[in-house]
Amino acid sequence: MSAAPGQGNPLPQGDYVAATRHGSLIFTAGMTPRANGRLMFSGPVRRDQPLETWREAVVLACSNALRAARATLAPGEDLAAVLSLTVYVAAEAGFAAHSALADFASQFLKEQLG
Repeated sequence: MSAAPGQGNPLPQGDYVAATRHGSLIFTAGMTPRANGRLMFSGPVRRDQPLETWREAVVLACSNALRAARATLAPGEDLAAVLSLTVYVAAEAGFAAHSALADFASQFLKEQLG
């Protein structure tokens, strides 16, 4: 299973690691919609925009987290499940569809992990 759409490990934008493993648990840093270190989308999300406008941004950020998590695996290992998903959204005042944007991440993870 590949974590499309990005390629390679996400590049940290500061003094942190993208993912760390403790036993069988993997924790990822917060991810933004970056490709090769370049921010591809920026907010704020506006109320008057269709939510689909932001699907690619959410999927890119989520795929960065998935790639970072997979980079901690030993050969032959695979991810069993996502235990927690937190989605941060930079949105204008009055925007109320945060959970609908988070659903894009959930859908992507279901496609990738089953």
